[in-house]
Amino acid sequence: MRKNKNKVNEKVLIIGLVLLIVIALVLLFMHSTTIGAAREILGISKSSDNVTNQVNSLESEEEIDSTNNVNPKEVTSFTPKLTEQEIQEKINELKDELYFENNNEIEITYDFTKPELTKVTYDKDTYDSISLSGLPEFGAPGEPTLPIKPIEILLPYKTDIDKLEIILGNKVELSGTYNLVPGQEAIPILPSEELEKMGYSLGSTKPNQAIYKSKDIYPLEINTTPIKQTKKGYNFATFNLYPIEYIPSSGKISYYDTITIKLSLKENQDIPKTYRGLSEDKEEIKNLKMEFSNKALKDNINITREDYDKVQERDIKEKNLDALDTYQINNQIINEPFKYIIITKAEFVSAFQPLIDWKKKDQTIQLLQRL
Repeated sequence: MRKNKNKVNEKVLIIGLVLLIVIALVLLFMHSTTIGAAREILGISKSSDNVTNQVNSLESEEEIDSTNNVNPKEVTSFTPKLTEQEIQEKINELKDELYFENNNEIEITYDFTKPELTKVTYDKDTYDSISLSGLPEFGAPGEPTLPIKPIEILLPYKTDIDKLEIILGNKVELSGTYNLVPGQEAIPILPSEELEKMGYSLGSTKPNQAIYKSKDIYPLEINTTPIKQTKKGYNFATFNLYPIEYIPSSGKISYYDTITIKLSLKENQDIPKTYRGLSEDKEEIKNLKMEFSNKALKDNINITREDYDKVQERDIKEKNLDALDTYQINNQIINEPFKYIIITKAEFVSAFQPLIDWKKKDQTIQLLQRL
């Protein structure tokens, strides 16, 4: 009996274990089915790694979008790297814009001392000749001869003349009355007989009475109209100032102790065709326009360094030569002398190649320009 009872108990235990295993499998199946359905409903990837990656990606996109307002998905292109030359061109453009914003007007003041008067005689007629601070004198035939102040102002790179404003200083009237010498007609150097046949008067030019009897101030304008002139691609504003006023009918003379000019500028992107961008051109322009400095050295070889520096400073200020620094130097231009330059069309380059290879041996050809 005891053995039978033990067998029954073993069977019951085995059946119980089997039931437990079956129940466990059923529960596991139900759990997995529920999870799958949930994933399908929520549209979530079955791979936990993919879910994590998607969340991280979305968080990154939201962070970028919230800080920079840029959606990475919309960025489909990129800016290529610029060459060194293109970078330099961009820098130069920015420098030009910045310079113009801060330097769109040139203001210069010119000082004048008391003029000197001397007597001169033309064909027994006595006149007064007036001079002022070594300035040149000019008078049209028959009109009063007066000192003029030639103005030559260097315009900054890529700028042009907009308008000119003149501000006059103190007006000083000279005592006495004067009969200024009239301008003389230019006569060719020819024999008298030929000059008479050509209609020239052999005597001096007489005063134009319409002007010399006038009560109006002469000249009518204090300055001529500014015009732009170019020297090797460097632009200058040029005009004349008349610091002396003359009333012919009364013979009264006045002068201005200072004249200030305000030259307004405007942008002009057109570069003169004669501008080469060479450093030697810049140096030549500077030396050419150092009028007072050159004259000081010519008239007084023993001038002190201090006095010369003052004269040089006057040159730079009156001609605005500081603007030379705005003109760009082209460092790619070959400055060394060379014998030959071959300029040809692209299809003929191969035909010239043997000559180029031969000449390169003694370095006589340094540049091949294709058209």
